[in-house]
Amino acid sequence: MSAVKSAVKSVGMGMGAATDSECTSGATTGRGGLSIERLCASYGGMAVLHGVSLCVHPGELVVLIGPNGAGKTTLLRAVSGLLASTGGIELGGRSLQGCSPRQVVQAGVIHAPEGRQLFPDLSVEDNMRLGAHLRRDREGVEADVDQVCELFPVLRARLRQRAASLSGGEQQMLAIARALMGRPAVLMLDEPSFGVAPLIVERLFEVLRLLNAQGLTALVVEQNAQLALANSHRAYVLEDGRIVMQGASAELARHPGVRQAYLGL
Repeated sequence: MSAVKSAVKSVGMGMGAATDSECTSGATTGRGGLSIERLCASYGGMAVLHGVSLCVHPGELVVLIGPNGAGKTTLLRAVSGLLASTGGIELGGRSLQGCSPRQVVQAGVIHAPEGRQLFPDLSVEDNMRLGAHLRRDREGVEADVDQVCELFPVLRARLRQRAASLSGGEQQMLAIARALMGRPAVLMLDEPSFGVAPLIVERLFEVLRLLNAQGLTALVVEQNAQLALANSHRAYVLEDGRIVMQGASAELARHPGVRQAYLGL
């Protein structure tokens, strides 16, 4: 039994796994509220997610932490329509279960995947604009190009460069900028700090906090638990495809099981 599971058991589920009522109560009252209920998903016939329930209220920054192989990326892929699943997925009260990736994006859930997945031979600007390929408001798109360049000034200086020529940190900035060009109701980020220099990571989370303060709703999968808990409202711990703990990020950061298992304390 993991340290977190042992800790949860010892406190009688005081912070507890998210309940179905928690995920439906208040989670889908407006654009940006994401509700996931009893989500199950498999890879190659092997079950990965086992009835996962969580919610992200409008305007919240929620993080999902857990060990490698816990199912964190699988959950984001299922929400994005990239992986078949069962259970409930709703955005603002609208079901996304069974929707195609295009329909999910049109609904407002934008996914910046692990590994960035840029088009290396296209320019920085072309990669950025691909995030707005479903939009028809040309003036708005132009304004957003300018805004994301203000958030990440290094990208403005490299608009004509091939994406492959960027450093790892710059590529991560571009991946997030591309996602923002879709004007997400919910932004989902998968491991934004992976393979990125500490100073760039600080800038990425500074931008994330700024956008959240302006109303952005976000669900972030992050390997750096200390960083994740310090920059979010609430957090979920996923182990073996199940939510084993959830609560306010500040509370989880003080929890003995989380401190031992994920913070190295």
